[in-house]
Amino acid sequence: MYSFGSTYIVPALTGPTYLSIGLILTGYAIGIAIFSLVGGYLFDRYSVKNTVILSVLVFSAFTVMTGFVNTTPELFIARLGVGVGVGIFQPAGVALLGDIFYETRGKAVSVWATFFSVGLFASPYLIEPFLPAFRLPFEISGALAIIILMLVIMIIPVTYKKEKPTTKLNIKNVFNRNIILLSISIFFFGITLFAGYLGYFSDYLIKGLLISNGNAAIIASMAGAGGFIMAFPIGFIADKVGRKYMVIITSLLIAIGSAGMFFLFTTFAGLVVSTFIF
Repeated sequence: MYSFGSTYIVPALTGPTYLSIGLILTGYAIGIAIFSLVGGYLFDRYSVKNTVILSVLVFSAFTVMTGFVNTTPELFIARLGVGVGVGIFQPAGVALLGDIFYETRGKAVSVWATFFSVGLFASPYLIEPFLPAFRLPFEISGALAIIILMLVIMIIPVTYKKEKPTTKLNIKNVFNRNIILLSISIFFFGITLFAGYLGYFSDYLIKGLLISNGNAAIIASMAGAGGFIMAFPIGFIADKVGRKYMVIITSLLIAIGSAGMFFLFTTFAGLVVSTFIF
């Protein structure tokens, strides 16, 4: 919701003008980058349930704060806090699925991605009717967060597997060729995602191409539609033919979609198809 609404949210606030859409998004990215390491550490040392509760509590609280900010520094702090919570949450969630469903972890993680994509699909439609006002959707998200936390506390077990003896961390195992290559790949994807889609896509559509809010919401939601429709089939195929090949194919789709979104097309139909591919 914030990514789509940022083109209205940031200009509506007082404060230093250098805290632009891009710099505020950088704060969010910093939170994810630093605390993804913390999330991985907490997952390995403590129960996944407590890690998930902590992360949901953090990013939900700062998401609600997003709806109450009046200045750009306050918004920067709010988005940084959301990034902290998301950073803790992501590795814990993915590692949990990978451990429980080791042989079919492609399908398991794709279910996770499918639900995420549903949220990504719905978010532009949830905030667009309120723009240029933006507070109410974030306040509603706070109420939903309380419900989610209650469900997590009641349902997720404290331990989900037999404890395994911990092994001493070997840097050679962490920084091997395969991990370095994948890390370089995700580095460039992060640039595409944060600088392009999450950062300025709605601003580009609405103010750059002068597309109406409603049509811009449809275009932006196609990224979620693509994930919702394709995540599980791609995860299923990955379990069957090998995940390496699907990483290559999906990376190619990201590149093609990015080119269409920002370079090749300015028409509604072209942008819908390109964003779906992305």
